[in-house]
Amino acid sequence: MVHPSFSSVMKQQKEQFETSSLMELLEKMIIIAEEHKNTETKPLVLTVKDAATELQISIPSLRDHFLCRPDFPKIRVGTKILIPRKAFEDWINQQF
Repeated sequence: MVHPSFSSVMKQQKEQFETSSLMELLEKMIIIAEEHKNTETKPLVLTVKDAATELQISIPSLRDHFLCRPDFPKIRVGTKILIPRKAFEDWINQQF
């Protein structure tokens, strides 16, 4: 029976360690990239149309059942209504 040399065993272990370390690093990088991608693609404020789309309801339903509520997060800019995304998401989560 031929035993592998110490140096070949050490080389193999080193390669396995480097591969597992690289895989761990790659997994962390993917997680960070996904988090960055998610925050980058979402606007800070929603229009009424955007909020209705997020809730999968019509604009009239959003106006009748949500925008009229004093606790619903909204900002009026002249006649336009904007909804801060973070406050909107927090408000939705509090309702359920």
